[in-house]
Order: sequence, then structure tokens, then C-alpha cells
Amino acid sequence: MKQKILFPVLLLLCLFGSTAYAAPVQQEQTETITLTEENRYNPVYYQEPEEIYPAANAGMARGAQVTLEEYVVSALEEFQNTIDISAYQIPKEEAGNVFLQILNDHPSLFFVNGRIGWSSSGTTGMAVAYEVEYTDTIENIRVQKADFDRAINQALTWTDPAMTDLEKALAVHDYLVLNCEYDYERLNSNTVPDISHSAYGALIENIAVCDGYAKAYASILEKLGISSKIVASDSMNHAWNLVSVDENWYHVDATWDDPIQDCIGRAGHNYFMLSDTAISDANHEHYGWVKEYTADSSVYDNAFWSDITSAFCYQQGNWYYASYKAGSTALMKKPELLGTEEQEICTENVTWNNYGMSGMYLDLEPAKEEIYFNTRTDIRKINADGTIAAVYQPELPSGQLIFGFTVRGSRLCYALQESPNLAGK
Repeated sequence: MKQKILFPVLLLLCLFGSTAYAAPVQQEQTETITLTEENRYNPVYYQEPEEIYPAANAGMARGAQVTLEEYVVSALEEFQNTIDISAYQIPKEEAGNVFLQILNDHPSLFFVNGRIGWSSSGTTGMAVAYEVEYTDTIENIRVQKADFDRAINQALTWTDPAMTDLEKALAVHDYLVLNCEYDYERLNSNTVPDISHSAYGALIENIAVCDGYAKAYASILEKLGISSKIVASDSMNHAWNLVSVDENWYHVDATWDDPIQDCIGRAGHNYFMLSDTAISDANHEHYGWVKEYTADSSVYDNAFWSDITSAFCYQQGNWYYASYKAGSTALMKKPELLGTEEQEICTENVTWNNYGMSGMYLDLEPAKEEIYFNTRTDIRKINADGTIAAVYQPELPSGQLIFGFTVRGSRLCYALQESPNLAGK
């Protein structure tokens, strides 16, 4: 009898014993965020990524390990679909925000899809891994990255090593505004593609909405060694840049310096290098961003460029731009951007079809050291030696004048209009 009782008792002890010492099963939970027109301008997504190191109990020495930001960026550049982040001990509730902060801090990662997933431990509540999708095949993305790098380098041709950071920021601001069109029609029809929200869209497709402009500008400034941050306002449905110059932060909104309906050649400067106070006043109407950085310097709030609607072009140590004053438009030359010395080198003493504004715009061909500009009736260029020559005079229909032009490689593009309708296509 004892033997018959002993067997099932031993069996139960073995079963319960093995159960007691087995590792607990940790159920994983999954969550996702998909960027949409309703949520993509959440200011939280644009905050500075926190410097997070692996946890002490992860078995890795802190000094020898990279931050979460460095680790994720490296994994994305290697096109990893699953990124193990278990060592960083990120609460699952914060994982999505953290990923988007990293992504927005690195706009050159334009090839990462806007749908982000992550798994987390049901036991600890910590994120385990990111699940990432990419916008194209690896082979195609590599081609796109090479094109993107060339586009950045093309923007840099508008700068010169002799320029200050302020001057470089101005030059590439104007390059971006001249070469990118606001994606207005697709925005109105609610069909804006993801690419228009990217730096790639702004620099390669030459069409974007506000966050595309901001990411493109940040990408160019990074190559120039100029610190910048993208800021966003959910209540405005808008994004723009903060730029650091001479240890001060300033707001730059390239999108709002570009006409909503593209006017080729026109580059505004009313939103270039503004303080917090100026960008949020009744004339600039920005609000709702997270103020991680204070832009308290007002030194450029009333700078002379705020009224200039042509690009600033740099050649042979001089700055050129068009200025409208008291019924006449003049092509101006300045040896120093912030200096008081300036010279009129070409003047039209008539208004543009009796409209009180300038229709003179400029464009730069750095490889040839030539600046092009238009009068009401023809296109001219400033040669490297400073001489001016007419290059093209189109046939003008009755009542129409040149209002807008640009140079696209070997192509000269211009618009003929009866009125300076900036709201029209």
C-alpha cells in the first residue's frame, strides 16, 4: 500500500517542483503609431531626444555603450526591421514618442515609414523592440540617399567659406525657397503623399509641405555645422526651424517665406531670424510650440531683409538683391550683408504695371559665377567681373510683363502676368 501511495506523491512533487523553478513566461504586447495629418505636428514628437543609456542591469558598461538615439539611428541606417531596445528600459507608454523624437531629429532618415510599432513585456511594462517599415526596397533607398546627398551638396554651392553662419543660413534659406514648391493643391484635396512631409520631397521632388521644408533646411544646415531644431505646433498644424547663430536661437520659417501658390523666383524673408516675441506677434502669428530653447535675441527682428522678396545671391565677395523703394526697383550690391554701404547697379524707375511692388527677382548659377535677374521686360546676368549683359528678351503679349523667373540647369523659366497675383497659380 505504501508503494502505491508513494508513486503519485513523488510524481506530484516532481511536477510542482519543476513548475516552481521554471522561468515565468513574459507575454509581449504590441502597439503602433501611424502619422496622419491629424497627429504629425504633435510638439512632443519634436522635442529633444533624451540621452538614454543601457540600464545598469543590462550587463553592459555605460561608458562603452552608445545612447539609445545613436543605437536606433545606426540600426535604421542598416535597414533593420526589428530593433532590440530591451537594454534601454523604456516604459512602453513612452516608446512611440521616443522613436518619433529620434526620427525628427534626423531628417536624413527620410526613408523610414511613418508607421512605427513596438513590442513590450507584459511583466515589466518596458519596451522590448521597435518594428520598423521602410518606404522602398533597400536597393532603391540607396539610390535615393545618393541623390539626396547630391541635392544637399547643390544647396551648399550657394555658400562660401568666407561667409558667417548667418550668411550661410540666409543663402541656403533662399536656395530652398527658390527650388521648392508648396504642395498646396494636394493639401487642399487631402491627398498629400508622405514624401511631401520629408526632406527628400523638398530637395529631390521639389515639392513639400511645412515639415518637408523644415527637415530639408535642417539637413542642409547640419552639413554646414550650424545647429538647428525643428519645432511644431499641433494647433497650427505647422512646423518650422529654430537656428543657432552666434550662440543665440532664432526662428526661421522657410515655408511661410515661400508663396503658397508658387511664384518662381520669389523669396520672402519676413520669417527669417526672429525672436520668440516677433514670431508670435500679430504680424507673424506663430504659437503652440514647445519652448525647449529660448529665442530671446531681437537683433534681427527688424532687419532690412524683412521687406526683400528676391533671393540674396553672393558673388565675388558681394551680396546682390532687389529692393523696391518709392516707385522704383533697384538691383542692389552690398560688400557686407549687415553693413551700411550699398550701391544701386540697375534701376527701373517705373512700377510693375502700376502696382506698388517689385517684380525683380534673382537666381544664382554658382558653377559659372553668374547671377541672373529680371527686369519688367528682359532677363539679364551679372558676370563674375561685375558687368551686366542682357541674355533674353521674350515677346510680351499686350499688358503682360515678366513676373517671376528662375534658372533650372540649362533652362530659363519665366512667368508673364498682367498682375502680381501671389494667390494665383
